[in-house]
Amino acid sequence: MKKGFTLIEILISIVLLLLLISVLYNVLNISKTSQTNIEHFIAQQKEYLFYNLVYLDILNATSKIDILQNDTNLQSILLFQTKNSIHSLYNPYVVYLVKNNKLYRVESNYKLRLPLNLEHRYFFADLIKNSIHRFKVYLSSQKNKVIFFINDKFFEVDTISSTQNRKIVVVQDSSSSSASKSSSKNLSNIQENAMPSLPGSK
Repeated sequence: MKKGFTLIEILISIVLLLLLISVLYNVLNISKTSQTNIEHFIAQQKEYLFYNLVYLDILNATSKIDILQNDTNLQSILLFQTKNSIHSLYNPYVVYLVKNNKLYRVESNYKLRLPLNLEHRYFFADLIKNSIHRFKVYLSSQKNKVIFFINDKFFEVDTISSTQNRKIVVVQDSSSSSASKSSSKNLSNIQENAMPSLPGSK
């Protein structure tokens, strides 16, 4: 006749099961934290690549930087020619514009005319940022800086191309008090490029 489990054996089994569950929970929690950290790192790298792309475009500009303002939807359009290319073009024409809350960088061998149909095949249209509700660009009064306001952040790029003046783009969150003060200081020294305002985006 088989004997049943004793009370001590049952308690030991319960304790072992609880320990196993605790270990598994910690492993899953560490895995979840690691995944979050990886996603955050990837997002940071994408941000860095975006700002670095804008920085190189402006720094290597070979023409006047035209800024068209559209005050009805808080969007600007940036047009210029640069030596920087991500599609191996020589001195391409570049346009930054927002369409359907997405920021595109358009690159072409030919001078681009607005409005652009992004489905055309004679240029490269790269989606570089999503969820854009504000993309405002200004030229400083001394015309030595281009200042970008993108959603709740702003940054500035020197237009001087001498090696000693090159610097890493510093991005600041305009929601913080210090950034807001800096933003106000910058805005007092900038003026919008004298370009005609655009009608509503197409």
